[in-house]
Amino acid sequence: MSQLTAPTHTYEDKIPLWRRIREIMKEKGSSYSITAMSARLGMSRETLRLMLNGEREIYNFELEKIAQDLKVQLPRLLQEDLHAQNNNDLRRQLITQNQLGKAMELVEARHVVSIGMSERAFSLSAIAYICFWKQDFDKAKQYLQELYVIAEKIKQDYQDEALYSRCLVLFLNVYAHTDEFDKVLEIKEQVEPYLQNDPLNHGVLYVALAKMKYSSFEHKEAKMYLYKCLELYLTTTNRDRIGRAYLNVAWAEYADLNYRKARDLIAGSIEYWENEIVRLSGFKALAKVYIKLHEFQAAESIIRKTLQSEPIDQNLDLKARMLILLSRATQDTRYADGVARNLSYPKKSRYLAYRYLTIAFKQKEFLQQWHVLTRKSKGRLTKKRFPLDKNF
Repeated sequence: MSQLTAPTHTYEDKIPLWRRIREIMKEKGSSYSITAMSARLGMSRETLRLMLNGEREIYNFELEKIAQDLKVQLPRLLQEDLHAQNNNDLRRQLITQNQLGKAMELVEARHVVSIGMSERAFSLSAIAYICFWKQDFDKAKQYLQELYVIAEKIKQDYQDEALYSRCLVLFLNVYAHTDEFDKVLEIKEQVEPYLQNDPLNHGVLYVALAKMKYSSFEHKEAKMYLYKCLELYLTTTNRDRIGRAYLNVAWAEYADLNYRKARDLIAGSIEYWENEIVRLSGFKALAKVYIKLHEFQAAESIIRKTLQSEPIDQNLDLKARMLILLSRATQDTRYADGVARNLSYPKKSRYLAYRYLTIAFKQKEFLQQWHVLTRKSKGRLTKKRFPLDKNF
């Protein structure tokens, strides 16, 4: 590209420059029609029309005049301001490190300065994605509804389906996690045509379908979808997605009581855990498997190492669950009792701690009564245990 010509796309979101100019003109109203603007710029209407249809290159001196007429700083028009901050890369890094609060501050600040339909759609997509990670599904739906309207308009006006398909995939994720499986099926019909050459998002569809099958107790079909997702992700270079897929199939084997296979799958996926949330969830899953296999020392070792790591303090729900697992691994109820009494932990975590303590005390009481009965009984009673819930 000649140094005389302007960039063809914006620096951060790769929006075609001609489209970005058109969108900003439309937002500014009738005084920025092609006829009115070409007159102010001192160029023919046809020249400007060709520029705004992407049929003619834009020179730097022309772009400067356009930015001045639009009353938009040139770096803002080209998204150089966001690019200088490494906005998208920084956001992804913060999400990977589980610093979701900082990530949200970053994208909300970006949303405030967004101009043009496409840039606004990209910022809404980023906000909805972080809401999903924060498990604030109501807010995620709210932003996605707004995004859907804009993405559909972009699809109609410019035949660009990227934001539209991204919106559908995000909806798919949210509905799968909120168990709205009727809506999952609706989205499936809309999104499937866009997924044929997109293994990452095709995998998201498989996970959603697996959740739906589990909800109707079709475990065999659910496991099949999770393994299909893993196969797809292994064809990509996205290590984070591969790590998640391994954990999903390990969970499927755990649910089918194949604890040794689950352990091997989790242990083999550790190298892919680059996201802090995935890493913490993976160690929690491995500790649960070790407890099921009665490898209590291994479980205790993993739990204590995880609890000593700094990221665990940023996720109180996972920290609470690890402490409950530590009580199970050590047969010491003090850790779960600490969770139950600490109001800083989420309500659901404290409920799980109370439930574990109730079961543990009932089991202890049952065993004490059983020992009394065996001393009085002439025969030998069958040994029984009160089952611990597998969801801790």
